Amino acid sequence: MLFPTWATNHMCDLFIDGGAYGLIYYVGVTSQLPRPRRRTRVYGISAGAVVGAMYLLGFSTAEQLALYHSISDNSNASIRASPFDPSSYNITPHHLTALKALIDAHPDAYTKCSPDACTSE
Repeated sequence: MLFPTWATNHMCDLFIDGGAYGLIYYVGVTSQLPRPRRRTRVYGISAGAVVGAMYLLGFSTAEQLALYHSISDNSNASIRASPFDPSSYNITPHHLTALKALIDAHPDAYTKCSPDACTSE
């Protein structure tokens, strides 16, 4: 395990920064974290919010990587199609597609990801 037991047993807050192309690193970090044992609050910006939700919802590393590849492949395809069009670099639609996939897989995600959903063991 990447993190010492004392750190993960007492983790209360987790912040995951944004940046879709950094998403692969965030997946690596969350794959090494145990399930939250205490009231863990997860904060995320943009792609970090997607990874944080996947972590709280219990997505496997393989599922997280598949979603990363989907976002990456779709983003790269739109950039390749119009490399000189600034709007082709807008990856927000891909984030929204990822969030829709999370909600489709977990219609009750809003309850699982709320601060009251994490209980102490």
